Amino acid sequence: MPEAAEPKEYKRQPRTLHVVAIRQGQHNENAPHQETWGILKCASCPSEFSLGPPRMFGVFEEPEQYARRLKEILAGEHEQGQQHRDKYDLGA
Repeated sequence: MPEAAEPKEYKRQPRTLHVVAIRQGQHNENAPHQETWGILKCASCPSEFSLGPPRMFGVFEEPEQYARRLKEILAGEHEQGQQHRDKYDLGA
């Protein structure tokens, strides 16, 4: 039986006091100190992002407002022909 491959290590694990969105399926960014409110799928491509606040601090807006902000960013990137980033800092 072949040995299981070891999980890849993430290149960056930023600590932030802001809500972040991390693209699923990549190994550059990870946010282990963030909660996950849910997974948001880009409307124009198969990319999915986990969205959530820092575990230790509250946020000022409702989760839906951050999700709406992320959707606008992703749509704007498609309009400009840009690729999605691995992490988005959506503010406090």
